[in-house]
Amino acid sequence: MEILSTGEKIKRARIYKGYTLKDLCEEKISVSKMSCIENDKIKPEEWILDFIAEKLQIDSRYLKQDIRDQVIKNVKDIEKHRNSNKYEDSLEYNLAFIEEYSYYDISFDIMHLLFNYYLDENKIEKIQLVMSKYYDYLQKCFSEERAATYYMDIAR
Repeated sequence: MEILSTGEKIKRARIYKGYTLKDLCEEKISVSKMSCIENDKIKPEEWILDFIAEKLQIDSRYLKQDIRDQVIKNVKDIEKHRNSNKYEDSLEYNLAFIEEYSYYDISFDIMHLLFNYYLDENKIEKIQLVMSKYYDYLQKCFSEERAATYYMDIAR
């Protein structure tokens, strides 16, 4: 469930295959541009991702999946295993990660799951710790639907 940026995925695959930046780029991409891509300073064009995926023999869809998409997929997978003993830790890991990128809508959704988990498990101290953060996410990505979800959770 590790979350990696596109640049990190490329760099790991390149090193694993034993390629230098120059080997990877050939004559099609400048080494400095590839370095910027690996360090997440610029977003690569689609043709570059297709070229790199073919060169490194990895799925181009994997390279194109950004952090937001990875977390959404992770959360869906986590929800399927609610009774797992790693449920809470997995949600907290994804929440901490997504907070760095200010995806408040996803943060709100994860907080909703965590809040209900804490209620179900009677973890009152944890509820008290996250209530203000939960409200803050609501304010940062407000919608009528999210407000209803939030107030229903608080009413519980």
